[in-house]
Amino acid sequence: LGAPGLREHFVHGTAAAASFDAVPPSLRAGIMRAVEMAQTGLEPIGMSAASKGRDLLVLLSSTAIGLPLMQRLGVASKVLGFLAIGIVIGPSGFALISDIHWSETLAEAGIIFFLCEMGLELSFDRLKNMRRDVFGLGLAQFSITSALIFVFARTILGFSQVQACILGTALSLSSSAFALQLLDESK
Repeated sequence: LGAPGLREHFVHGTAAAASFDAVPPSLRAGIMRAVEMAQTGLEPIGMSAASKGRDLLVLLSSTAIGLPLMQRLGVASKVLGFLAIGIVIGPSGFALISDIHWSETLAEAGIIFFLCEMGLELSFDRLKNMRRDVFGLGLAQFSITSALIFVFARTILGFSQVQACILGTALSLSSSAFALQLLDESK
């Protein structure tokens, strides 16, 4: 965006367009950079590197300390332990994480690594032998879970049809990943 384009973007046909031209060029450049960062999702270098590092340290240290503690308390599943740790350090607990959106990015990366690990353990021959279970029962589980959550979200929670559909499919997919991890731990 050039300065005229930026002006049109913000003040589109208002009297404030003339006042934007009165902004000093150095400040105007800063405003344009901020708009560009907002549009592309970028941050200035080092803007929150310290808080991201602190959040990462909190996440790693809490799991390093929390998982053995959960095992001593008799929590059988690592997945349940991770959920409990997340509740304790998250906004509903002690609020130790300052940037919840960045931790969501870390969680997405973790899911990618988890799925990649699952893929490393699969072979085409094994998948071919399990096709009835994987595709038949897996599809049935996904469909039934999605439908039940959809009905619950529509009738009890009052969600729109689109919202209920998104919630149903998202939760049925995450419940599958959760169940796979629990099954893997039970071996």
